[in-house]
Amino acid sequence: MKKKLLLVFPILFFSSIVFSQEITGVVLDNQGGEAMIGVTIAVKGTSTGTVTNEEGRFQLKITQQLPVTLVFSYIGYAAQEFVLKSPADLKRSFNIKLKSAEKVFVAVEIVDTRITQKQKESPLTIESMGLQQIKSKASSTFYEGLSTL
Repeated sequence: MKKKLLLVFPILFFSSIVFSQEITGVVLDNQGGEAMIGVTIAVKGTSTGTVTNEEGRFQLKITQQLPVTLVFSYIGYAAQEFVLKSPADLKRSFNIKLKSAEKVFVAVEIVDTRITQKQKESPLTIESMGLQQIKSKASSTFYEGLSTL
């Protein structure tokens, strides 16, 4: 029993090494041809992936059996998928050009308040004193007016 187990382990170990291939390439911008930093390259349906370096280059080790789908994605760009079908696809270097995906927004609203959400939820009451309230107070100083608020 132990001899059979010892024979099976090396076969499984070496078969995983044989099936692993490293894919290399570069990702560029479609319009300017500039190298893109931080593009995500993932094997579809798995947690295997990598990102591009400062020069737009990437290296990805694939251990899955073919066919494999690679997904190239970046914020503001349309995701591209490439299917690797044959071992020859694994040996070539990829030159990927991502196209920008334009989004048109109808309106943008920026809202700000001086009272934080934490202050709104506190059991204390918050009151404000404007210029009209300051003028209408019968007090000699601003601080006396605050004490009667």
